[in-house]
Amino acid sequence: MPYKRSFKLRISATHFIILALLFGFGMAVVSTIASLQSISRDLYAHPFRVSNTAMDAQAKILAMRDDMVEMALDPANQAELAREVSVLDAGVRSDLTLIHSSFLGDMSRVDEIDRQMAIWQQLRSKVIDLIRQGDLAEAKRLMAGPGEQLFRQILGNTGYVVDFARKKAGFFAKEASTASASRVREIWWLLGGLALLISLLVFLVTRRILAEFRRNEAFTEKLMESEQKFQRLFEEANDCIMLLSTEGVIVDINRAGHERLGYSKAEMVGRRIAEFDTAEHATRVRERVANVMRTGFASFEAAHVCKDRLVMPVEINASLIEMNGKELILSVVRDISERKRMESELADKESRYRSIIETSPEGFWMVDMQGRLLEVNDSYVALSGYSREELLAMSIPDLEAKENPEETAEHIENVMKNGYDRFESLHKTREGKIWPVEVTVSFWPMEGGRLFVFCRDITERRRREEEQRLAMTVFQNIGEGMTVTDSENRVVAVNPAFTHLTGYSAEEMIGKNPNLLSSGHHDGEFYRQMWQALEETGQWQGEVWDRRKDGELIAKWLTISTIYDEAGSVHQRVALFSDITQKKQSDEMLWRQANFDPLTQLPNRRMFREQLEQQIRKAQRSRDSLALFFIDLDRFKEINDTLGHHVGDELLMEAAKRIKSCVRESDTVARLGGDEFTVILGELSDKARIDHAAQNILARLAEPFQLGSEIAYVSASIGITLYPDDADSAHNLIKHADQAMYEAKSRGRSRFSYFTPQLQEEAMKRLKLTTDMRNALAKKQFRVHFQPIVDLATGRIHKAEALLRWQHPEQGMVSPMDFVPLAEETGMINEIGDWVFREAASLTKQLQALSPDFQISVNASPVQFHSTLDHFGEWPNYLKRLGLNGSSIAVEITEGLLLETNSSATDRLHAMRKAGLQISLDDFGTGYSSLSYLKQYPIQYLKIDRSFVRDMTTDPNDEALCEAIVVMAHKLGLNVIAEGVETMQQRDLLLAMGCDYAQGYLFSKALPAEAFAKLMTEGN
Repeated sequence: MPYKRSFKLRISATHFIILALLFGFGMAVVSTIASLQSISRDLYAHPFRVSNTAMDAQAKILAMRDDMVEMALDPANQAELAREVSVLDAGVRSDLTLIHSSFLGDMSRVDEIDRQMAIWQQLRSKVIDLIRQGDLAEAKRLMAGPGEQLFRQILGNTGYVVDFARKKAGFFAKEASTASASRVREIWWLLGGLALLISLLVFLVTRRILAEFRRNEAFTEKLMESEQKFQRLFEEANDCIMLLSTEGVIVDINRAGHERLGYSKAEMVGRRIAEFDTAEHATRVRERVANVMRTGFASFEAAHVCKDRLVMPVEINASLIEMNGKELILSVVRDISERKRMESELADKESRYRSIIETSPEGFWMVDMQGRLLEVNDSYVALSGYSREELLAMSIPDLEAKENPEETAEHIENVMKNGYDRFESLHKTREGKIWPVEVTVSFWPMEGGRLFVFCRDITERRRREEEQRLAMTVFQNIGEGMTVTDSENRVVAVNPAFTHLTGYSAEEMIGKNPNLLSSGHHDGEFYRQMWQALEETGQWQGEVWDRRKDGELIAKWLTISTIYDEAGSVHQRVALFSDITQKKQSDEMLWRQANFDPLTQLPNRRMFREQLEQQIRKAQRSRDSLALFFIDLDRFKEINDTLGHHVGDELLMEAAKRIKSCVRESDTVARLGGDEFTVILGELSDKARIDHAAQNILARLAEPFQLGSEIAYVSASIGITLYPDDADSAHNLIKHADQAMYEAKSRGRSRFSYFTPQLQEEAMKRLKLTTDMRNALAKKQFRVHFQPIVDLATGRIHKAEALLRWQHPEQGMVSPMDFVPLAEETGMINEIGDWVFREAASLTKQLQALSPDFQISVNASPVQFHSTLDHFGEWPNYLKRLGLNGSSIAVEITEGLLLETNSSATDRLHAMRKAGLQISLDDFGTGYSSLSYLKQYPIQYLKIDRSFVRDMTTDPNDEALCEAIVVMAHKLGLNVIAEGVETMQQRDLLLAMGCDYAQGYLFSKALPAEAFAKLMTEGN
């Protein structure tokens, strides 16, 4: 912001005298030198002026080039530099006009300069637009290429003008000297006198000019210092400061201003202030600018819109100033968001306080410092029986029934001192009744001081306190244990008997949940029913097993009662219990003798029958299935007869343990007698578990029995029947299971048989499929198909997923859903998975000749990671033998593997990554997606499950989930693959989200290796 001080040369009387002499003396020689002046003007001054003008134009052109280059390097000063370039350009135009009128040489060169300057104007506009758009690279390129070439052409043509004019000037000067030699001699004597006068005048004027220059330099230094101070204040001010033109355009803005609004300085300078106002205030900008122009100052409130779209209320003080001879508006903008928020909160609080006082059930007074009532609420009117008018004519002693005036005055003095007081007292009603109150007083220093008094009726509280004193006496002295809990089921009190019976002191229990005593004896259903009864009736009683502090179990007969508050909500619960442990132990011994086999400790026939009937009733309620196994040990009688009954007893005990180890704890294993066992499998959601359990039992019982020094071998025959498919009663289920067991024996023993022919047929089919699968690999019945994975940005096939298929000789193509689970159960997935990897690696080697970075994904089962067979360790070596690097293969795993805390799986994942293989997380989002494993494990790809992609075009939630997965993965440095893409609309949505890859029927189904190689060749 440059300032200028005008230069003034004062003319003295001496100067006037010398000037008069010079004028008179000069007039005497005017006629003599007239012809000489004409010669000089026509023959010399004309070309000399052209030369100087051309050199001036050259200097301006060079300055324009420097400013444009600087503008590209420093966009922050583009507005100031652009103005300077415009001024220089106008100067060059003016110089060219003079040259046109006076040049005596080749005018086509001057016309060429005009044409080149027109091209320069177009280039300049384009460069300035690029800089404003932020494309600095293109702007620099234009200036360094076409711009520099154009400048050289212009400078070459102007150089021609300069050289030509200089030559003409020298020639004309020589001619002028010859023509005027005689004239010069005639006036030589006059020039001597004229020179003397001029020297004197120059001396005087020069002295005055030097003095004026010194004054101007001092003034300029002060102005520069002032300008620097202004700039520092402008930039470092905490408030936003703007300079606006009178049209409302931002000329300059300080750092606090543009940072507070979230913009850069370049984004704001040159734009209208209305663009940053809310719609309401943007329409008033012209009116406010006009007001400032009219009055010179204005102060008002407005609202700016920040770059993040948040609205910031502001207070603006605008002043009209003059700078560089131009009127500008200096606008100081202060953020008043906090003030507005506080004003809103104050208004809201005042409204709430007024509402609280008016609607409060407590009585309220406003009292002056003499104790006179100035205001009361409706609650106190109702409590006291007085009308509002009667109360406003009274003072505190008229209503106080406990304190005398001196005590009241003491309370008032205490409130004034501390600002607050609380105490209990007695008040009188209009009918003379005395009622207890709790008084809360606060002091408010306004209008000489006011007391705010709240009076709570505590009649009911006093009554309850008396009842509680009585209850506490009983509580402390009763012989049964008692606990009191609050509405959140936290212990608030225990009696001495509780401490005696449980070992826990009151300090250890207060604030705790009573489940601290829980023994784990009861399941969740037991407590659910207990709480349901408490919620519905407020009462519950029954038998509970808890644990003492020393760990000993205690059986209690527990009674729980609920206490409600005035609103009908739970206030407290009281639990009363007595110790029935000894009685329960006696009952338990008798019950166990009646229901359990003394040899194996399994349920006996009687207990088994009860358990079966109970499981049937439970299955009826839940509409579940259950299975009954009838197990008979083959060759047991031979061992019992040969080795003795004591060895037979040991075998039966070990057999019982083995059978129990093959089922869940919730399943029932019983011994009916002799060598007959039964198993009840309840809550069957997957009937495949029946086969698995039966096969495990057969396998475990077929293992050798080490019975002291003897080794015995037995097998088992198992009959299986299902509820409700085979029967709906315990009797019929047992009968059918027994029949099925004999069927198993008749078919060769050491096997299981279903009672239902259909189930038997299905079991045989599964068994046959398992047997066939064992031979499928050797007989080369497995196939690997490949589904392309497309790079969405380029449309190229960049990857593929290897998918296993089984071409069964009798059943045709078997679905992986049918045989892969069997392969995992039997462990065959280890050999099959290794074979798939090697097939995929071989195809990768072929296809990398077409695309060097081509990659195939291979699915790996969790069973492979947990197996003792480490095929994974050989994979890197196999890739090396093929000449492939590790990144040629991506191993696809599921979320379930990462959620397991299995060190072998984790170690193998890290070993793969160390060997260069990449890891892809399949079906992301469909399981329990713990995000922590994304940074714990070496994952490179996330695959969005097809269930999200399928509905993303119709379900906004699926679309949002897909986009969230893409954004999250990219933030973590992962690539994203979308599965199941079937439509162009799905592809376009994924591309817009920034998803990296996609696979699905839109691109291709899974193809055999030969067809895929052809597609790879044609598709890319």
